[in-house]
Amino acid sequence: MVDPMMLQVLKEVLRQAELTDVVLAGFFDPEGGEFSPMLHCVYLEFGSQMLELKATGDEARLRLTLVDRVQHHFEVDDDFRVGQVALGEMVLRDPLASNAVVRVLTYGMDEGEDELRCDAMRLDMANGQVLFFDPSFHFGISIGGDDQEDAWKENRQGEALPAILTIDVTTE
Repeated sequence: MVDPMMLQVLKEVLRQAELTDVVLAGFFDPEGGEFSPMLHCVYLEFGSQMLELKATGDEARLRLTLVDRVQHHFEVDDDFRVGQVALGEMVLRDPLASNAVVRVLTYGMDEGEDELRCDAMRLDMANGQVLFFDPSFHFGISIGGDDQEDAWKENRQGEALPAILTIDVTTE
């Protein structure tokens, strides 16, 4: 069972602000000059709020939590520095235009303490773009469009699809 209050809070965040960026945390090796993203966590920036999508271990599920800033859920050697990279200009169809979310589809939604969990999540944008978040990717969360969602469904190898919960962001 999903707490309607938690869903309402998420809906309000999505209604009040457009998606302004997609961010990955990671670490930088100053000696090698290389940034290594940690693909198990993706942050969606909506104004001053961020929706943290975290792949949960071997379950291949997403944990959704509202946070104020990017978290670094990993340890690094003293020689490395934690950091982040903004992917909005690469992921969003037109990062300077309206990127309002009009609908969220989640597969297999349930809840934990102060979080929502699902098997996968799809955002439908007002500009027609679709963003699909697939936590079953071997290295973390894969981000794509309709084709990623199709591949996720295909990879379920005959399993029934989990229940779909649709959140219409445009309605009260």
